[in-house]
Amino acid sequence: MVAKGQAAWKLRFYKDLETGAVPMRQWLDALLDEDEAKAVAVTEALKRVLAVHGTNVCESEWGKNLGDGLYEFRIRHPAPTIANMFALPSDAAAGSDTSEKKAPKVPAAIILRIFFTTYGERVILLCSGFDKARDPHKGRQQREITAARRMVTKAHAGLRARLAEQKRR
Repeated sequence: MVAKGQAAWKLRFYKDLETGAVPMRQWLDALLDEDEAKAVAVTEALKRVLAVHGTNVCESEWGKNLGDGLYEFRIRHPAPTIANMFALPSDAAAGSDTSEKKAPKVPAAIILRIFFTTYGERVILLCSGFDKARDPHKGRQQREITAARRMVTKAHAGLRARLAEQKRR
């Protein structure tokens, strides 16, 4: 059993083995350049919510099961709010909330989406993300979902191939 607030899931970035692209990492790096408050919110939400609750986020405002192994993780709060909502054991040891110090003071409209899948035993594969506040059009969201579905298909095919190879050994 996992202690309250302890990470139960390992978070990994999807990497396209044909192109070498890591879409989630690329998006997060670009987000950090564009809007540090949003990037810090993503980091806090991944660590405090997704790594702890995994696919159970889909039973809350934080997520949605999109079917066929694809999930959507929704981030709507700044880092300090996330830290206050989801305390970690390390917060008590530190004696204070460190995300207040890291997060920029300028508030931003936060409507972020991260697409992910499960990958093996308690592993979450982060496929991609986008800023819905920046481009709220339904067509954009559908393109992002379609691209994430392709990543999920490739990742699961690769996992099946590796598992089959392990069985042959």
